[in-house]
Amino acid sequence: MPRLILPLLLTFCLLFISQASGRTWTRKDGKTAEGKALAVKADKVTVSLSNNRKAEISIQSLTLEDQQFLKTWKPKPPKRPIQVPPDAIYHSGSWYGIVVEKTS
Repeated sequence: MPRLILPLLLTFCLLFISQASGRTWTRKDGKTAEGKALAVKADKVTVSLSNNRKAEISIQSLTLEDQQFLKTWKPKPPKRPIQVPPDAIYHSGSWYGIVVEKTS
């Protein structure tokens, strides 16, 4: 049993790392790139590459496997900024969210 723990742990770590870094995109000519899909517009996919650059790749130039992936891929919804009520109290760089009734 203890001999199985380390291989299982390593497998889990490798799967987690591969998911975090995106996927390998392969063109029909064999060239590859590591990155995450950001958007699909018309016949191009925008990919955030592992070197922190963005690239637009023609979907038709990708392998059938990558094209099938893009047919089911959905972008993550954008993060919404936190909305702070106008009467929240601001103190030393943080919002307390305390609402004070105004008396006049």
